[in-house]
Amino acid sequence: RMRENVRLHPRMGLSELINKSVNETLSRTVITSLTVLAAVIILYFGGFAIKDFAFVMIIGVVAGTYSTVAIATPLLFQLTQKK
Repeated sequence: RMRENVRLHPRMGLSELINKSVNETLSRTVITSLTVLAAVIILYFGGFAIKDFAFVMIIGVVAGTYSTVAIATPLLFQLTQKK
């Protein structure tokens, strides 16, 4: 989404561009993550054979969603700032 916004808004500052891009994709990210999380929770309580796998998937979905919004975006901003 950021590549599209760079082309659409060439004069926009980096922090505004990142904020706009995250806001445009945040609802889709959360809805997708919650849907996957619901399915994996059902798997977790559904059977003994895949309980460990489902537990790891739960951790992965939560960590992935968090890192997308709260870690990757500020890291991108920090890495692209001129010192």
